[in-house]
Amino acid sequence: MLLSNSAFKFNLRRYSMGADQHGQDATKAAVRACRNAIEFNSIPSIKALVPGGYDAMKLHIQIGAPAGAELDLDKVRAVFPYGNIVDPIDVCVGGLVAKSGIAIPEMVGRCRFLAQFSRVSQMAVANS
Repeated sequence: MLLSNSAFKFNLRRYSMGADQHGQDATKAAVRACRNAIEFNSIPSIKALVPGGYDAMKLHIQIGAPAGAELDLDKVRAVFPYGNIVDPIDVCVGGLVAKSGIAIPEMVGRCRFLAQFSRVSQMAVANS
């Protein structure tokens, strides 16, 4: 194992954005933001750095959502293929709800842009 007889923290932060342009679904936007945060990560050396590898990682998730937005956090959790999500997921007021600027008769009253912002902090802690 690397760094034997030592304690260390490996911390990777990813910031991202997700949106639901037509349905105003806060969960869909949050899932897209979280998925975007992890899609392009590659940490091939994690098994050499952390006992237990990917499964031992702790994931701290913070989501900025418009005030009053309802989120299905189980769907957000399902995005992450590995690691242990540290509860609770931090949902804070943020994000954006805005008019789309277009008029589609069948979408009257629904055509708004909803954006979520998320921060995923992946941390692995090892103590030898």
